[in-house]
Order: sequence, then C-alpha cells, then structure tokens
Amino acid sequence: MTTKYREAGDLAREALVIQDVPIGGIFLVSGTNEDVYDDAPFKFKVLFAWAVAIDVTGDADAKWTDGTSDITDGMDCAGTDKKVDICATIDDAKYEIAVGDTLHAATDAHARVYALCQRTA
Repeated sequence: MTTKYREAGDLAREALVIQDVPIGGIFLVSGTNEDVYDDAPFKFKVLFAWAVAIDVTGDADAKWTDGTSDITDGMDCAGTDKKVDICATIDDAKYEIAVGDTLHAATDAHARVYALCQRTA
C-alpha cells in the first residue's frame, strides 16, 4: 500500500490519500472570516475541530459554519498565547458539506482554526 499526499485546495493543507482513496484533510484558516471553500469541489464531513491562540492581545474565538449555520460550537482560547480549545459539539445535521456548498471559518485575527475532514464522495 502506497501513501501519497496531494493538495486539497487553495487554503487547505495536505490531504492524506491511500491508494487514491482520500482519508482526510486538515484545513487551516488564520485570518478573519474566511471561506475554505465557497464552492466545494467534492462532498466531505467535518470530523473534528480545534483553535489555537496566536497572541494575547484580544479575543481568540473561532467556529466552523456552512456559511449560514454553525457546524461546530464556538471555541474560545483567548487570554493565553498558544492555548488550544477543541469544539465541544459538531452538529450532525450540518457537518456534511455537499458539492458546491461552503465551509467557512468564523474567526478573529487572534486565532488559527483547524478542521479534520473526511471526503465522502
């Protein structure tokens, strides 16, 4: 079995692919309110999410949405540089992103937010 790494999108980090079957990808957004996908090229699920504070100067809030509705609850890692907060909930009615849909990171400039995703189609 060979392991290959491929780019999953402009803002996406490497997606793990084993024998041409995508296992998952980690998306990173380090800015304020960015779309990872505003027209997803494939269907995938958000499996896990976390945020990391990058300074102590302000709020470090983050969550993942589908552009209108929350996929994860808010993650708050304000007040301490390098603090990590994981999401407590993932909405199973919203966590699947269809082809053409949006994956949006609602963040402020003091946090980096990550999502582990699995391609489903």
